[in-house]
Amino acid sequence: MGDDSVMYMHMQHDDVGGNLLVMADHFGLEHNKDFLFPPPNVFSAHHGFPVALLNKVYNASDALLTTTMGEGWGLSVTEAMATRVPVFAPDHTSLHEILANNRGILVPAGENSTNWIMKEMDNERLRPLMSVSGAARAILDYKQGKIKPDIDAAQKWVQNLSWESITKQWMPIIDKAAGDAKAARAIAGVTVNRQQRRAMERK
Repeated sequence: MGDDSVMYMHMQHDDVGGNLLVMADHFGLEHNKDFLFPPPNVFSAHHGFPVALLNKVYNASDALLTTTMGEGWGLSVTEAMATRVPVFAPDHTSLHEILANNRGILVPAGENSTNWIMKEMDNERLRPLMSVSGAARAILDYKQGKIKPDIDAAQKWVQNLSWESITKQWMPIIDKAAGDAKAARAIAGVTVNRQQRRAMERK
């Protein structure tokens, strides 16, 4: 990305995907020069940062890049949107909806048969891999002002995700399901009553 760029990786250095330091060494990248990550004694998957400190991380960031192979939600994505940090993410799963309407930059994923992977302990599910070159191009285009995500719209969209607004969308669905269940029980009751009456008539 250039001499003026550094990547902060909010993760454990030794995780499911392998050892970050070993992988970085393969590419000639130096820790604390080309990339940073939280000290193991401060951060782990079971012991995260306080909200105030995490907020500082987002506010110190120029962009968020996620290479996830699938998200039901993707908490870091909406956290970044809430703090007005532009998001670059693969164009798949829920990210396609979350970053729709230029709320973020969607990068192609699973473009061909070599851009898919099947991980262990993942129910034999194929997962799309994000285009690394596509992500690099998108970030460079953003730095050069060629593309511009709608940061205002992204922040507003996230701020509207309150329990009050979400439950309003769910209540009609729940009411309809309850009504359908009640109607089904009524029909079943009529059927049972008819069967009972016929049984009595046969006696």
